[in-house]
Amino acid sequence: MDRYQERGFDSNEEMFFADWLTELGIKFTYKPEPFILSFPVRICYQKPRSITEAHLMHGHTYQPDFKIDNITRYLSVLESINLVLVDVCMPPIQNSLKDTLKTSSGVLWVDTKGSNLGKSRRSSDITFPINQKWLWKDHGVYVNSLIPDRLFERTFYPESALLTEGGKDKCKKTNGKLIPLREIVKTIKDVL
Repeated sequence: MDRYQERGFDSNEEMFFADWLTELGIKFTYKPEPFILSFPVRICYQKPRSITEAHLMHGHTYQPDFKIDNITRYLSVLESINLVLVDVCMPPIQNSLKDTLKTSSGVLWVDTKGSNLGKSRRSSDITFPINQKWLWKDHGVYVNSLIPDRLFERTFYPESALLTEGGKDKCKKTNGKLIPLREIVKTIKDVL
């Protein structure tokens, strides 16, 4: 069993983003209550001696990966690391996080994606944009698509992203030498 599964996450990207939020002291809900996008459809039809009900279509739900309530509470922390969170989410909603929060409910919804977004044929890469539009149309909720590696490059890497499954430092080969990743990238100690 992989480390992310042991900790109850569906992927490394979700685990690393959760750790990034935790290191910043940002509280979040992982796998919040799913949104109902459509209900099951059943039809009734007449048989010679009775009326019969048959299943026609399944219902459809969508569950974002993360819900961050009261995001305005964390504005100073996010600004201290010079981050406009909506800039690393796709697409950017407005010019700044402050402007976005003035017009929002103060809730940030996030769906994490792998760095191969658009290059793979995983079903979530295909269905996410459809669910995102459907959720916006029916519930007025915008879910940000976030690639954690892009976020970490702009800010810092959480401790868990610097370790292998076995708990050793991840290394990168540079000029023929293996250098611990923590010596190359920023950690939270470097930015706060």
